[in-house]
Amino acid sequence: MGSTDAVLSPALASDRHTLVDALRGLALLGILVVNVEFILQPSEIGWLANDSAVDRIVRWFVVAFGQTKVYPLFALLFGYGLAIQMANAERQGTTLGPRYRRRTIGLAVLGVIHGVLFFPGDILVIYAVVGALAYRGRHLDTRRLLRLAAVIYASAAVLWLLLGAVEVVVGAADPNAPADAVAILTSGSWPEVVALQFWYWLATLGILTVVQGPAVLACFLVGVALGRTDILGRPGDHLA
Repeated sequence: MGSTDAVLSPALASDRHTLVDALRGLALLGILVVNVEFILQPSEIGWLANDSAVDRIVRWFVVAFGQTKVYPLFALLFGYGLAIQMANAERQGTTLGPRYRRRTIGLAVLGVIHGVLFFPGDILVIYAVVGALAYRGRHLDTRRLLRLAAVIYASAAVLWLLLGAVEVVVGAADPNAPADAVAILTSGSWPEVVALQFWYWLATLGILTVVQGPAVLACFLVGVALGRTDILGRPGDHLA
């Protein structure tokens, strides 16, 4: 095929990394569980209106084991996928760039549609941008990738601490959703709801970009480094 952007055939069942598929499914399930409260009603409210003993216990488990815990795994597997695509393209003598660019743009388009029409907390746009950034550093050696990921993640941790300190000083945000927003969501026309969703999506995208974006990039880079090994592809060889 030379360096052309050839169409790759679907992976055979024997070629699939079943552990990666399982981890990806686990991460997606965790993200769904975490986001249920924000899909159910305006994000300002979440589960705050449900304060029975059972509700509090369930929310504690979701926050302790899911919130901000599952998306790093999802991001890592995105980076892992990039490494596998690079290896496959090199083995088959094809160029990954054009195909990866199309996939990244498609991911961003799906993210915008999802964020505006369905759930303002969409993260696909962030993953598309992070994927494009990671692709530019795909040829960095593994040690440098891991070092860069550690610096980025540490910087993100400092940012989280600063945001937490600011919240302690100025107080938490108002947990009540604006009355006009609730009115539009419950009885507004379709264009009104979509317009409101659009502004909610923009605001949420800005927050997620600052709060989660750096950590997503760090985990993505770790995934690229991990994809250069066979630890997840052949886990039975690395039980120790």
